[in-house]
Amino acid sequence: MIRILFQLFLVMILPSILCAQSIKISATEATSANGMSIYTLDQGNKVELKSGSVRFLGKGAPAYDFSAVGFSPDRSLVGVVQNTGNEARILLLTPQGDTLNSFSSVSLRANDPSLAVYPTNTGHSLLRDNIMNFTFHDGTGVVGESISTGSGSKAGETVTKVATSPNQEVTVFYTPKIKQKGALGSKAELLLADHTIRRIFQDESRYIKSVELSDDGSQIAIVTAAEGTADRVVLLDQYGNRLNDLTAEEDLIGAGLSGDGRYVTLFSKGRVRIYDVLTSERLGSASIDSPVYEVAYFPEDKRLFIASGNYSEVSGVLQNVDIKIVLLDKRTIISEQYSGALRFHKAFEPTFERLSAAKYELQGGNKNLRIELY
Repeated sequence: MIRILFQLFLVMILPSILCAQSIKISATEATSANGMSIYTLDQGNKVELKSGSVRFLGKGAPAYDFSAVGFSPDRSLVGVVQNTGNEARILLLTPQGDTLNSFSSVSLRANDPSLAVYPTNTGHSLLRDNIMNFTFHDGTGVVGESISTGSGSKAGETVTKVATSPNQEVTVFYTPKIKQKGALGSKAELLLADHTIRRIFQDESRYIKSVELSDDGSQIAIVTAAEGTADRVVLLDQYGNRLNDLTAEEDLIGAGLSGDGRYVTLFSKGRVRIYDVLTSERLGSASIDSPVYEVAYFPEDKRLFIASGNYSEVSGVLQNVDIKIVLLDKRTIISEQYSGALRFHKAFEPTFERLSAAKYELQGGNKNLRIELY
């Protein structure tokens, strides 16, 4: 009888034992010594980013003043724009600060805050030289095509933003807010192979909060809003074909797509939901007691990662960092706090990356956080 009771006890507690998991969080070795303004580039090289200047921390420690700075997605190239007074000078630098190329570009207005540069992994670069104009440059610095994303609105519009898939196969230009007909509208355009653009989204009464692309560029999520209505997410494929629309239950901060584009995660300040892109089926959700900063869903592991804390738009600092993992197949949440603060620069995208089934990283800040399950 005792043996039977003992076997029954094991059967009852075994699922809980198997479900029990913990998280270990630590700064990666390559970033653990970084100060709040120091970021790690390709092959462990480091830069210090301060207002209007970038300083390389290797041998010789070269420094450059800039009107705009950008980094290739793999962090192997640094693009610096210097406004010489009447034209843009673009420097393409290695992670050590050595000059690969230096060339003049188009005319610029003095002290234009809309300046931005987007280097590619292959050495090409895209310059935003005013709120709606972009100029392409090849790897040798030759000025190529220029495109204008202006809406033609006489009432005004915000700066056109750029969203590019991590594999750099798909790029979307979007104008978040366009004043027209007494309302705030918006639009988004797809960059084509011949450096022309094609309109894939336009709404005269809804503005865009954010645009996200899947890792492979196959799916695009556009988060829209309008006063007095629920936020909506428009889901498109890489050609701009409309796949689905989702209506949110809260005021959204953003949306994230899984690597393969099959699932979309919507997140507000205190709530996260995962949906199937095509069927709208909700796979899971979680309520969070601290403001959500970044999310990612890994369908191969059935795990939803959430980084939360107190984030300052002014300083870029995330304090009281908490990492939560929602185990969808086990219907449980595990969490752990990181003792330090993180700073995120607008030149780097915050992302969760999967290293293995038990190792992940939160990347993009001055320190990358290694997240291990055991």
